[in-house]
Amino acid sequence: MQTCTAVEGQSLYDVCLNTYGSLDFLLKMLQDSGVSDINQSPHSGQVFSFDPQLVVDQGINRQLTVTNTRYATAYSKLGSVYYTVIDQGAKSIPANPYNPPPNPNQTTTMYETVGNAQYIGGNVLGETTISLPDLIGKDFVQIDKEIKHLLESEWLWNKTSGTLTLINGVVLDKDETLFILWKELITITS
Repeated sequence: MQTCTAVEGQSLYDVCLNTYGSLDFLLKMLQDSGVSDINQSPHSGQVFSFDPQLVVDQGINRQLTVTNTRYATAYSKLGSVYYTVIDQGAKSIPANPYNPPPNPNQTTTMYETVGNAQYIGGNVLGETTISLPDLIGKDFVQIDKEIKHLLESEWLWNKTSGTLTLINGVVLDKDETLFILWKELITITS
């Protein structure tokens, strides 16, 4: 089980969308988190449990996890407002960090970009070492094999050589797909 911490302005539906990527497991999330009233509004800092093996929409889950963005649609004094809450420090993921340059006429901006890639198994049965030259220099955040989320103990990524190695008995068979979420720090100097 993993946890998600709610923020002010979220509804139970928002928390469920942020964890499972769908409302299919709303009742499971409530039971696992000890919430008995579906009409309850979460308070800031309230912790919810969810099963990462049951995530319905990996795309939503990955994007929100990496950017640490949370949906917040609860009714407030301003009315029913949709907005996103981006936590700028809990995961040490810089949104737009700025380092003052040594040259006053030079501007340096650093930010992190997130993307995804897919790899489909070739004609080799039981493939464990995969060359991904297009992803050299990128950090892997998450890998899913078909609909199964791979734990970090099931893969090794060498961002210098672009080699992904599946370990601990994990293999990729013909026509199976790996869904890879990666991130990269970008520096722009002007």
